[in-house]
Amino acid sequence: MPEDFKQWVSPFLPTLSIMAERIGKLPLWMDKEDLLSQMALDLWEKWRRGDLQDKTPSYIFRSCWFAAQNYLRKSKDKISLLSLDEPVNEEGTPFIELMEHNSSFFPGFQIRQGIDKLKEYLNQREQEVFYLQTQEYTTREIGQRLGISHVRVVKIQQHIRAKGKKIM
Repeated sequence: MPEDFKQWVSPFLPTLSIMAERIGKLPLWMDKEDLLSQMALDLWEKWRRGDLQDKTPSYIFRSCWFAAQNYLRKSKDKISLLSLDEPVNEEGTPFIELMEHNSSFFPGFQIRQGIDKLKEYLNQREQEVFYLQTQEYTTREIGQRLGISHVRVVKIQQHIRAKGKKIM
């Protein structure tokens, strides 16, 4: 077994990159590189302990796949959505007001204004999907409530993100 992890892992990286792309829809706050890094970290820990010494590439890839799935599951459990209008302190101040009055949260960026501006560019269906997303409905639940397929909901979400990138 090579002494250097970089040398050992380099043949696996192209396939791991493809796996990271194909794992499915990632949360908005995560990208392919995050997932690839997590798989590489999992491999490094196992390599350091010597757990991969006699394992086949197929076993190693499957191990990475399960590690990535587990990472997504654990990360999702740690995320809790917060309504911008929900009170966050004893005085009942909404989160958005705290952000607007304290520029250290997001310097130079006003969330409320950005959301309001985005809503101006959304059509009726996109506004409905956007609203239901903010109410923590899943893609399938949004589709059921609006009477459309979850695939259509995903496409509408992509349109919303694209419009958001254009105006931000």
